[in-house]
Amino acid sequence: MVVSDGGTGFAKALRQTWKHAKLQRCTFHVFSQVRRYTTSRPKTLAAMELYILAKDLSHLKNKVEAEKWVHRFIDWMERYQAFLNQMTVDENGQRRPTHERLLKARNSLIRLIRDGTLFTYLDEELLRTIEKIPSTNNQIEGGVNARLRAMLRDHRGLNIERRIKAAFWWCYIDMYPLYWTRKCHSKEGFIMRYDYEFKKMCVDLYRQGKWPETPEGYNDPGNFHAMIRRWARAERQMAPRS
Repeated sequence: MVVSDGGTGFAKALRQTWKHAKLQRCTFHVFSQVRRYTTSRPKTLAAMELYILAKDLSHLKNKVEAEKWVHRFIDWMERYQAFLNQMTVDENGQRRPTHERLLKARNSLIRLIRDGTLFTYLDEELLRTIEKIPSTNNQIEGGVNARLRAMLRDHRGLNIERRIKAAFWWCYIDMYPLYWTRKCHSKEGFIMRYDYEFKKMCVDLYRQGKWPETPEGYNDPGNFHAMIRRWARAERQMAPRS
């Protein structure tokens, strides 16, 4: 299962890459989209109720609660149908919906319910194989993505091509690779993850003609040094230039 913020083209890319994966739309982003149309201080009763409905999405714990939420949403649409159908004649003499922003908020929720991506995290079949399924992508937004955005802000003078290369460079240096290493005289092993700060320190020392201390549990310093040279080449090829 993949959690998405609803970015353009993501669903199509998911179908091409992981054909059998299920999609969950981040419930916080769903709420944020509704709030963008209603504002956080709605002026009409219909907007206030829809705002509360969207906010309640983050508190649903099972399928029964999700079904009750859908019934509340349907009830909201029925009660305010006449209100939502109101039309206004603009300055050009054209008729247009009076509550256009509220209609957009409503339609965004209808699409998600119809597509079946609003409550994937409550899918009972998935829950039998995954203990806890996230309903938001907050973990990556507050972790990896926040640091990536900070890096791009620091280099905001770059053109679009170099911003893309900088993003690739940062992801490579920060996230990859994961290495399986063996302890001395043992068949046991452990996963070792090198973060951005460690890799950058290694590359800086390498360019000064020095080698950092080989991490504990890594038996072959030659392989470790080869990795540092790869990191240095990757940084040189993809590092941002202002």
